[in-house]
Amino acid sequence: MTVSIAIAGDRVRGIPSLRRRHLFEWGDARWLPAVLRRFMTDHLAFHARWAFPPVAPVLGESLRRTGYEHIVDLCSGGGGPFPALLPILDETAGHPHHVTLTDLHPDPAALRRARACSGEAIDYLEEPVDALACPDSPSGYRTLFTALHHFNPDEVRGILGDAAARNVPIAAFEVQERTPLSLVTLPLAMLLSSFVLTPFLPRCSARRLFFTYVLPLAPLCFAWDTFVSCWRTYTPAELATLAASLDREGYRWRTGSTSARGYIGRYRISWIIGEPVP
Repeated sequence: MTVSIAIAGDRVRGIPSLRRRHLFEWGDARWLPAVLRRFMTDHLAFHARWAFPPVAPVLGESLRRTGYEHIVDLCSGGGGPFPALLPILDETAGHPHHVTLTDLHPDPAALRRARACSGEAIDYLEEPVDALACPDSPSGYRTLFTALHHFNPDEVRGILGDAAARNVPIAAFEVQERTPLSLVTLPLAMLLSSFVLTPFLPRCSARRLFFTYVLPLAPLCFAWDTFVSCWRTYTPAELATLAASLDREGYRWRTGSTSARGYIGRYRISWIIGEPVP
């Protein structure tokens, strides 16, 4: 075996006793009506911007070590965490970065907002990009935020293996956990926040208000997908096992988790990072 795996042992807890289940998510359905999909991606983008800044030290150090200035974000949804995360990464790595957002279901309006609030440091692709078939261009450091759980183990190996085969770095971060506490508290928190935040988020329309407060399909779909996301989430040890099956000379994998505190209390962000060995 030529792939080295480093696990951040001081930040990794034991594997939860819950068995991973790849249940149905509404957001994975290509036929999901746009009003429901955009509701969920807008709310996810809002939460991502406060949830992921704690990973700036580990991601920023990897960017500094690999020397990449361009980031290609996969499965960006409604813009992801970069409007808030990018300035911290620039400071951590010691130089500015440029981000290209991509998604299988592009949302140009949301991605334009992300670009506008970044001072043009963020751009996006309007054509669909499948994380399972990442194009050669644009090239850059690949990232995924709250996205890896959408893929089964073979697909995860495909995503990670493609980055290793092309000798480009990749980092994936998951903010939810596969624990009994997360399965109860996180869906409930997202359900309640849907009712509170909807009038204050972009694209608050009569249709969105109807499907939030009159016929609350949007909050219920969002809560269900949050529940399933917890069931689907990979632990750092499981990610290390998946990466260990990718035998690639001169490529290193690290997995771990980062502890943080937010408005719903303490939470942990699981991550895996793959880098070419200098």
